[in-house]
Amino acid sequence: MLNITTQGFLSWAVLNSERKITDCSEGRQPNLILDVGLDGIATKTWAASFEFCAFGDGTSEPVVSQTSLDSELSRSNVYAFEDDSQGTTLSGDVLILKRTFLSAPVESETTFTEIGLAAESTGDLFSRILLSSPAAIPAGSTLAIQYELYVHFDPANVPLRIDNPIDGLSMDGVLQFQYAGIASVDTVGTTVIYDNGDLCNEPSQAGNGFLSTDDAAPATFSNSVDRSLATNLEISVLLQSYTLGSFYRDKLVRLSPIEGLDVSWGSFGIGASTQPYKNTGLIYVASANFDKLGTYLNLTFRHSWGRWPSLNSPEAYRTLFYSLEEDASIFLKQNPLLTYFGLSID
Repeated sequence: MLNITTQGFLSWAVLNSERKITDCSEGRQPNLILDVGLDGIATKTWAASFEFCAFGDGTSEPVVSQTSLDSELSRSNVYAFEDDSQGTTLSGDVLILKRTFLSAPVESETTFTEIGLAAESTGDLFSRILLSSPAAIPAGSTLAIQYELYVHFDPANVPLRIDNPIDGLSMDGVLQFQYAGIASVDTVGTTVIYDNGDLCNEPSQAGNGFLSTDDAAPATFSNSVDRSLATNLEISVLLQSYTLGSFYRDKLVRLSPIEGLDVSWGSFGIGASTQPYKNTGLIYVASANFDKLGTYLNLTFRHSWGRWPSLNSPEAYRTLFYSLEEDASIFLKQNPLLTYFGLSID
């Protein structure tokens, strides 16, 4: 099983007409990714799931069954242009997708209490957050929202045993993510391909399957072994149907009885549409090479996804970003918007 877990974090700042901060949140606040948002990953990429920001004045506590804000007032896909306010970074086995949204300047004093992230200008949300402190926006000012989606890839170098992938054959081996193979956010907020893995690790995208005689060990995450010099067989990937609420989707690589015969295979996986054995998103390397018998061979890769389970308290979130020391540099790290917009001296 290939598993991705995610968590979103939000910070906000009120900007006056000179794009100076007059008020802001104390730090990043974790948000709730909704069930409908997780269901959406079966049909859209992670990065495309939060291209819009919704602003509202509702007050109910978020629950996973919600699909909208309590009271949506507006929705925006206007992104800040300040350096580093949009983008994607890799930290270990976590890809961090970041957008900074700007509301339209309000005509009269308005208080926003809830925020949602969404894939489109109307319709269901991906996530919802009830602000820990309301954001009061004076007339003519704008609310800036930074949303950071942490995407954690698991497993990495996980031993695996597959029983009877071919008639009468069992094997041991290692399953590992290679290139991230998902969409990302570029420096102007656009959804783009992140690396050479293309979109092969997005549950909504098929990718391309392969078998290779190369039995080299997997590369570390965010890299891929080039198996171009080996004998390789490319196979189309079949996306299986998705059941709402399941948060997993299978990808099937199926070989006919005449495909892949009389070859000693060492690895198989899924990669980009071009040269998947070189631009690999995930790989299974068998502990010993195997021969395909003259039968059908079905290789099913199950992609599952869900909320990040490892951080379940305010203290845990806090230590993810900053120590408990109270000084100016720590405060900057608490609310990243302070690094893009200056403080108003009024």
